[in-house]
Amino acid sequence: MKVSDRQHLATIKSIEMLEGNYKLQGKPQFDTNSSKFWDFFCVLVDFWRVAYPLEVVEWLDTRAFDLAKEKPLREQVKSGLHKSYAFPIGLFRLIKCYWPNAQLMDKEFGYKFKRKFPMFRNSRYT
Repeated sequence: MKVSDRQHLATIKSIEMLEGNYKLQGKPQFDTNSSKFWDFFCVLVDFWRVAYPLEVVEWLDTRAFDLAKEKPLREQVKSGLHKSYAFPIGLFRLIKCYWPNAQLMDKEFGYKFKRKFPMFRNSRYT
């Protein structure tokens, strides 16, 4: 697929804005108790929504399908519970660009993440 010069320039400008915001926030560390961290994380999710529109649509469709087919809580407990949130690959890569050593499956991060961004929850019971 050939990308037009206009799209290429728009992508570069978006990345520059993202980088500028990261520096403006003081290059926040991966700290779930920091408001600067969550402010930048919101910017990162917004950037993902704009930069990966097809992935966003696919993510929402897949999530809706998965939630519709979800087992009742009693059956889930019997078969062993799983993590109740997930990341699309584009967002995961963006997160790892800024915080390569981030513990994304940390319990405290997961709790706050799924409260702030319910679109990434993959269970009705969380």
